[in-house]
Amino acid sequence: MTNVHISPEQFALAVVSSSSSALSISEKFDLYTNAYKFALSKNKNPKKDEATENLKELN
Repeated sequence: MTNVHISPEQFALAVVSSSSSALSISEKFDLYTNAYKFALSKNKNPKKDEATENLKELN
């Protein structure tokens, strides 16, 4: 794969949506942020400005 782009927001939402309902809000938030960062790290050509701004909003 050469030009892979995963929407970090959509990926993180999908991960949280498919997670266990037994997780606390805090655990789901941690899961979301970790999934978001993971998707960013896997993108070959991320939209850096947009991704950086979105990540700043999470923190």
